[in-house]
Amino acid sequence: MIVSASRRTDIPAFYSKWLIKRLEEGYVLVRNPINPRLISRIPLLPDAAEFIVFWTKNPAPMLPWLDRIDRFSIPYYFLFTVTPYPKELERNLPEKHAIVESFRLLSERIGQKKQSGGTILSYSPRASMRYIIKPASRTSAPVSRALPSAPL
Repeated sequence: MIVSASRRTDIPAFYSKWLIKRLEEGYVLVRNPINPRLISRIPLLPDAAEFIVFWTKNPAPMLPWLDRIDRFSIPYYFLFTVTPYPKELERNLPEKHAIVESFRLLSERIGQKKQSGGTILSYSPRASMRYIIKPASRTSAPVSRALPSAPL
């Protein structure tokens, strides 16, 4: 089973400590968004969870936890999204240069050498390329691939 972490909320940005606790317990309870009375118990053990995909706009809060996540022996990668939206619309995100720096650190840390596949950059076609191309040209941080996000 592939665990898609963060489709409903940004777990790496806001709930890293909670995720570590769930990995330690070996499961997570998930409420069905259509039928809130239906709650599923999802196993988070290597024999059941073959892969974790972390969707995030800010991986920085999870960076200190990566060594602990590695100990659970579940491969993972990060789908990292960069948007062109101003601070007024994304109040809980750091400045763009800090976001790109955290992506660089994440890519250097897990990069393509990780069995899981590393990092994938998803960017809005309207995102200012100065945030993506220029910082990337100053580093040798590996990026598995870059994908334009779907237009709105």
